[in-house]
Amino acid sequence: MSSKFERLSRKPIVAQFLRQPILCRILLAAVVGILLMSMLSVSVWSCPVLRICKVPCPGCGLTRSMKFLLCGDVINSIRYHPLGLAALLSGIVLTAGAMLPRRARVLLAQFVSPIERKIRLHGVLLIALIFLWILRILGSAMGFISLQHLSG
Repeated sequence: MSSKFERLSRKPIVAQFLRQPILCRILLAAVVGILLMSMLSVSVWSCPVLRICKVPCPGCGLTRSMKFLLCGDVINSIRYHPLGLAALLSGIVLTAGAMLPRRARVLLAQFVSPIERKIRLHGVLLIALIFLWILRILGSAMGFISLQHLSG
């Protein structure tokens, strides 16, 4: 099993997206749409896991975290989700993949690919998401963390 995780964690996902501008455009449109609705205080999405189980999913708070970052409020961004900056940086890369001409996209993908392989970017982010999720659940159960701000 660890060898399968090893192979998957070395596969450059961001570089693959950069080589396919249509995927970047679709994801970018979805992200921009959700962020715009959030900025306009239009409730678009209520996490089904949080609503049904009263436990936040690993991504709960990411939209509001990015919204606060875009408004310059780093403290509230971290409060809603510590990986909001990583999500915002992903959005910037998606924007580059959607807007850059083909040659520039290929060069960016060639630059990003070895970095992804070396630091195993998506593996690290997945582990961080799971770790934060466990902390949220345990912290909430022990009374250290209030999850009220995620549901409203």
